[in-house]
Amino acid sequence: MKKIKVAKALLPFMLLGSPALAGGSSVRSGSRTRVKKAVVQHSVKAETKIEEKKEFKNPFGVFGSSKTTMKKTKDSQNNVLAFLKEENLLLSDSTQMVTLTGDIASRKEFLGCSTSGWTTTLYLHRCGGDTTPPTLSAVGSNTIAITTANIVATSNETGTMYYVVTTSAVAPTNAQVVAGQDNTGAAAFKSANSAVTAATAKTFNVTGLSGSTQYYYYFAAKDAAANVSTVSSGTFTTLAANTAPTLGGTFTTAGAVNDNATTTPFSGVTVADVDSNPVSIAITYTAANGTLTGTGITGSAGSYTMTSAALATVQANLQGLVFHPTANQVAPASTVISTFTLTPNDGTVDGTANATTQITATSVNDIPTDIALSSASVNQSGGVNAIVGTLSNTDADTGQTYTYTLVAGTGSTDNASFNISGTNFRANDASLLAGGTYAVRLNVNDGIANFEKQFTITVVDNVTPTLSTLSPTDNATNIAVDSNLVITLNENVVI
Repeated sequence: MKKIKVAKALLPFMLLGSPALAGGSSVRSGSRTRVKKAVVQHSVKAETKIEEKKEFKNPFGVFGSSKTTMKKTKDSQNNVLAFLKEENLLLSDSTQMVTLTGDIASRKEFLGCSTSGWTTTLYLHRCGGDTTPPTLSAVGSNTIAITTANIVATSNETGTMYYVVTTSAVAPTNAQVVAGQDNTGAAAFKSANSAVTAATAKTFNVTGLSGSTQYYYYFAAKDAAANVSTVSSGTFTTLAANTAPTLGGTFTTAGAVNDNATTTPFSGVTVADVDSNPVSIAITYTAANGTLTGTGITGSAGSYTMTSAALATVQANLQGLVFHPTANQVAPASTVISTFTLTPNDGTVDGTANATTQITATSVNDIPTDIALSSASVNQSGGVNAIVGTLSNTDADTGQTYTYTLVAGTGSTDNASFNISGTNFRANDASLLAGGTYAVRLNVNDGIANFEKQFTITVVDNVTPTLSTLSPTDNATNIAVDSNLVITLNENVVI
């Protein structure tokens, strides 16, 4: 067996890919790697395995004086990965990324590269690992509004999709996109990331944007092996900021109408919108005060909506609305004030509500339309002031006092035999009235207007006739045979 002494050797490892910022195990560079000793034992037998042992001092010089002995395996790259793993610098033995610190410039020979443009982030790849970054396709934007937009991209590999949104046309690096930064290294205006499936479009909804602004978006994707795609980009411009609609013109601030009439309270109101959007108008007021009718209106008393339409149409419909105040809501000559609130909306935002339209409705007196008598007959036995019935009337008004009287006119022939006390219609003395019918004419006054009506009253004979006189008298003597018998009763009878 022959011993071969190796005086000096560089730690073999492979640096793959472009330097990029990413997470990983942190390693500080140390002194240049030197091989203290190496013993190579060769067997003279051809079938004997070659076994080479190398004792390495920590090549980065930051882990104390510990030494690591590694058995050569498939190649030198595996030695480096095993070393890093044993020193707890490698999370796993798959593709990893480490960050170097310290005096890199003085170790450029060890690193095997120039320090020009050098960063401290290196990719270490195990032999046979995935070194191909994802590629992006179908990058675009859609559903662009004033303050929101959707951006979309598709990766050919499963992994994580990253995006940033800025107002700069200068693209950040893929590492900056992954870190949520713009091209200056500052935090991007908007950024996010999400897991993605290979060949499946991923849509992000971006919110908090400003209207009428051009934005630039940048995508990068990272696969399971930490390979990062190149940056794909696009741009979109948000819609112009919406301006709320307005109401103008002449408002009816002191309108007046009788409660038995109608009015058009919005005949002078105009509708405007600088964006020329269709406009709807909400109209509210006290529901009990009346109703609105017209074209393009929905809802019910107290809460209506003018259907959204072009400005000229909705304005014409509004001006043509008719208000019907509630009749007889209060006593005649009293008033009810209705205040209308108009709120325009252009489909996006409400305009300023206007509550200056007021209509005062005056309750107009209505003439009573009927008189009723609860009973139209009386018994003779009722005697003096016998009540025939109770009087009432029909009148649309409320809160009025009514007065009933007997009046002359058609059908008033027997008025003198009757009288009225309050709402009681009475016979002066029913016992003096012969059984039969009597004609009277009654009037009701509501304090303003009169209504008259004829009634027929029936007197019921329910009293036995009484003898007033008898001639000749009872038990009389010396009466001639041909003398007449005269009987006088208190009422007519049939014999």
